[in-house]
Amino acid sequence: MSAARVLVVDDDAAIRQTVADALRLAGHLATEARDGAAAIGLATREPFDLVILDVNMPHVDGFSVLEKLRQRKPELPIIMLTARDEREDVVRGLKLGADDYIRKPFGLEEFSLRVSAVLRRAGGVRPTSVVTCGDVQL
Repeated sequence: MSAARVLVVDDDAAIRQTVADALRLAGHLATEARDGAAAIGLATREPFDLVILDVNMPHVDGFSVLEKLRQRKPELPIIMLTARDEREDVVRGLKLGADDYIRKPFGLEEFSLRVSAVLRRAGGVRPTSVVTCGDVQL
């Protein structure tokens, strides 16, 4: 599988960096956002293959981000990664359209496998634009 473009959204810098680093080690391209408003802007403007989304964030929470992204980009895979582990929260996230719901704390191996599974089910990564000039393709 080629590199996926993944948006990592979490207000906790340490977790955001750990997740982004794990994705980069797996060969993906990770972009970081520290709040829901930034996530909505980035995900709307840029072609991401996956969003990793925390719930507990100031101003715009992850559930609100999930709803907005589902309205604007219904095909975009989204994994909730959150400390909110009550059954009601899991059910709410899945009903709003999350493709998976991972509870913190989490293991990086399981996280990586879940990311791979969601990307596989979504059909992999978006094709990049190819420019052809004679026998040369970029």
